[in-house]
Order: sequence, then C-alpha cells, then structure tokens
Amino acid sequence: MKSNFKVSSPTSSPRSMVSDVEVIVFDLGGVLLDWDPREVYRKFTDDERKIQSFLAEVAVSSWNQRMDAGETFSSAIEDRIQSYPEWKDWIQAWHREWPSMLKGVKVDVLQVFRKLIGLRESGQLKGIYALSNWSSETFPIAMSRFPFLDEFDGKLISGYERLVKPQPEFYQRLCERYALQPEQCLFIDDLSSNIEVARELGFHTHWFRDAEMLIQDLRRLGLYTE
Repeated sequence: MKSNFKVSSPTSSPRSMVSDVEVIVFDLGGVLLDWDPREVYRKFTDDERKIQSFLAEVAVSSWNQRMDAGETFSSAIEDRIQSYPEWKDWIQAWHREWPSMLKGVKVDVLQVFRKLIGLRESGQLKGIYALSNWSSETFPIAMSRFPFLDEFDGKLISGYERLVKPQPEFYQRLCERYALQPEQCLFIDDLSSNIEVARELGFHTHWFRDAEMLIQDLRRLGLYTE
C-alpha cells in the first residue's frame, strides 16, 4: 500500500506524500446518503422558484444546523414559525416529512465503501469511521433503513455530541475517542468549509463531488483497485 507518488488532484489535500493514510473518515449526508428537502416541497408546489426561495430564506442551513447540534425539532420549528408565520405548513413539514427528504443510498459511493471495507478486512486499512452533522431525532431513521451504517468502526453524530462540523472540537473528539492521528486519516466531505478545517487540523482530505473523482483519489493512495 505504500508508494511515493504526489497528489495533484484539486480535491485532495495539498500534502505531497499520502502514503501514510490508514483510516478513512466519511461524511454521510451528501456523500453516502442522498438527502434533498426539495423532494418534500415538490408535493406542495411545482414552482421551483418558490421552493428555492423557501430554502434560501427560511429553511437556511444555519437553522437546520441547530437541530444537527442537538436542539429539538419542536423547539427549532416553533421558533422559525414565529419568524415566518406565512410559511408555517412548510416549516412543520421539515420534521413531519423528513423521512421523504432522505432519498436513499448513493449506490456508486456505497460500492466504493464496500471496496474499503474489504481493505479493512484484509488489514490494509486500520479503520473506517463516520463524522456527520445529523440530528439525534432523525439519525435512527437512517440506521433502520441502511444496515451498512453498522459497518463503521465508529460514528460521531453531531446531535448526540452537541458539536457540529466545522467546529474543530468535533474532529478532535473523533480522534480522541478512537485514538486516531489526523495525519493517518483521509477525511471525505462534500462541503468545502468542513474540508478546510479538517485540512488545518492535519487530515488528508477529499472534497467530494462524485464517486469517480473519489475513486481517482483513492487510486492515487493505492486504496482502490478494480
């Protein structure tokens, strides 16, 4: 598994040597699982501009992150309705219809995950972990629908930990809990803000866009073969 190549992909860590990667750390939503709230609101309207306006102005990421960080849906939703009463039914649907937002597993990325599981079983990887922003109220839904989530060596879910990416403490807690060294880990996430903090903390990184680009980086690491 050791090699002397350099990483040239723009999605990778800027380090020149990557032969010390022994652990993979996955984000979940947006990487392995497809989550899209637009699926719900298309039941309400066929006006894509209205949906986009709701997501950009009302159901903003900072509000959703409050639930990822441990605030209850009931509290966050009631607070948002106070600010945007005209969107009451749409805001309430954020929890009521949440299972429909979780569209399913990304099959091509799951195949990559399976390859990495095989490397772990053969001793070429020390472990595969998840570090994910996800509410503790809805993560059990994902666990019940997607058995592969049990195959991680460990998972840190923000809603249980009361920390969220890109807070550095969340990454540090992962390392402390599972005795990981950042320089031995490849961190995979679809948000550049999360990638930037991981890189600052010493992780190798892959800014996820699609399965093929991920495979290309894993090949450079000697961690993916046909």
